[in-house]
Amino acid sequence: MEEREAAIELRERIEEQELLLEFLLLMQQRKQGAVDKLQDTISFLSSDIEEVENSKLLLGKGEAHTKNWSRMINQHLIFLQWMLMKMRIPLVSAGVNKKIKVFECNSILNEDRDIHYPVVEMACRSKLSSICWNSYIKSQIASSNFEGVVQVWDVTRSQVLTEMREHERRVWSIDYSLADPTMLASGSDDGSVKLWSINQAILFLHLVDGVSVGTIKTKANVCCVQFTPDSGRYLAFGSADHRIYYYDLRNSKIPLCTLLGHNKTVSYVKFVDSTHLVSASTDNTLKLWDLSMCTARNFVGLSVSDGYIATGSEANEVVIYHKAFPMPALTFKFNSMDSDHESDDSAQFISSVCWRGQSSTLVAANSAGNIKILEMV
Repeated sequence: MEEREAAIELRERIEEQELLLEFLLLMQQRKQGAVDKLQDTISFLSSDIEEVENSKLLLGKGEAHTKNWSRMINQHLIFLQWMLMKMRIPLVSAGVNKKIKVFECNSILNEDRDIHYPVVEMACRSKLSSICWNSYIKSQIASSNFEGVVQVWDVTRSQVLTEMREHERRVWSIDYSLADPTMLASGSDDGSVKLWSINQAILFLHLVDGVSVGTIKTKANVCCVQFTPDSGRYLAFGSADHRIYYYDLRNSKIPLCTLLGHNKTVSYVKFVDSTHLVSASTDNTLKLWDLSMCTARNFVGLSVSDGYIATGSEANEVVIYHKAFPMPALTFKFNSMDSDHESDDSAQFISSVCWRGQSSTLVAANSAGNIKILEMV
């Protein structure tokens, strides 16, 4: 009986020791995590102190300060981007120092200080090449780096939400769609443009390293990408082959048009509006392009009168050409508000067009049942 009680007591002591050991190991793990965070903080502060000391040295050089400061910015802060978020304007910077820093712009503008510290700072494994705010999810930033990795960050938590690793070489440019903020595009030195669904990438985070929902392959490095401001269907990108490619993403096999005119690499493309694009090149030129002249249309309906050709398009638009010119002479777009019932404007299309004899009057109808009499003046 005594041996049995002794055995039970020994087992209880062993269980207590195991519980104590488990508790101590957990505490050690938490303390180690705190130490790691503290080391990261010290590293950031040391780096910031070094930058401040360098800036003081530059300030002591009189007139040479401006040129040296510009050179330092070019080396350490490759790109900046502004974004309105929660009634405040943050400024985010990133670059080859492998850090993303978010500053509160109002304090920078309103406080009389030369040195400002970031309100959020996030460390990365590789040199950064591009960043982009999400226009809808204000706390979400996408970044790309020299290793070809695209990452999505939650700024409020200072952590990575997901990362995509399909590119084989450096990613130069990324862009969120303004019309569909769940879509992200990336362009890389591997000659490809990848399309990502952020929701899908986050959903499958623990299964795969981000699965792209589309890929456009080219023969040269892709230097810049951008969605049109009013649609997630259209995308333009600049290439090292001196060309700009404009795509309807519903058919990513061939571009709607290829813009030729630059003599060197196209380094930037930006949409001025839905039909005008501006590009910058290492040939020291800026060019403005009218995309309405190169947009491919799936035509529906056809009518001819005295050299004028009228046709409809799947974009719910009537287009009139003259036989002597390759570009449209006139266009007229039906409005979804014209319909008596709710309808998705993007799903409507022109179904029929007809000239009134040899006159300048045209009758057009669309898929929503609207009929309009148009006069060419």
